[in-house]
Amino acid sequence: MGEHPEDDFADYFRIHYPRLLAFVKRRVDDHETAQDICSESFLLAWKILGRECTDSASWLYVTARNLIGTEYRRRAQKERLILAIGRISRSSLDPCEPTDLEIVMERLHIDDRAAVVLTYWLGLSAAEAAILCGCSEVAMWKRLSRARAQLRSLLSEP
Repeated sequence: MGEHPEDDFADYFRIHYPRLLAFVKRRVDDHETAQDICSESFLLAWKILGRECTDSASWLYVTARNLIGTEYRRRAQKERLILAIGRISRSSLDPCEPTDLEIVMERLHIDDRAAVVLTYWLGLSAAEAAILCGCSEVAMWKRLSRARAQLRSLLSEP
C-alpha cells in the first residue's frame, strides 16, 4: 500500500477495469449496461473493501457476476410486466365492446399509460414502476399525476 491510498485504488481501477468490462460484456449484450455494472462493482469495492482492496480482484469479479444476475432478473421481470400490460389493455368485460376506461387509456401518452397500468392494475409501487420504466421516482409520480388528471377529464366528457 502506497502513501496515497486513492492513487492505489486508481491504479487498481486502471488495471482491472478493461478486463472486468470484457468479462461483463460477454454476459450482457448491451455495452452501456456492461459499463454500469463495472462502475457499480468498483463503487462497491470502494465502499465495502475500502482503499485496501487492491488485492481483491476475485471479489470484484464475484460482485460483477452477482450484478449481472440482478440485471437478468430485472430484464425477466420487465418482460413479464410487458406481457401483463398487453393482456390487461386488451381485456374487457365484453370482448366485443371495450370499456370506457380502455378507450380513454388508449388516448394517454404511452409513458402515462404504463405508469397507470404498473401501479394501479399490477400493484407496483411508484419506485418499482420507475425502475421498470427507466425514470426517477419523481418522474413516475409526475406521470401518474398527469395521467389521473387526463383520465378524470376524459371520463367526464359527455
